[in-house]
Amino acid sequence: MGMGEPLDNLEHLVRAIRVMSHFPGLGIKNITVSTVGLAPQVYSLLLALTLILTLTLTLTRCTRCYSHCRACAWPSRCTLQMTRRAPG
Repeated sequence: MGMGEPLDNLEHLVRAIRVMSHFPGLGIKNITVSTVGLAPQVYSLLLALTLILTLTLTLTRCTRCYSHCRACAWPSRCTLQMTRRAPG
């Protein structure tokens, strides 16, 4: 955490997950990607990899969001809709 939004660099993120998932004892089930929930990129990630998606939603109003805040650009309902459209 604290190193930027991983889904902004989707191509490299997918490649890194594929590499890490082949390490003995690690596997795809043990890899976590922390994101603000950029709905289109979440959908693209689901298309690129076979994985289990776990969403943790914060349902409180964000008090630090400004017009440029990425976390508020895609409300939770948008992210949920994108995941429902994904195959699998």
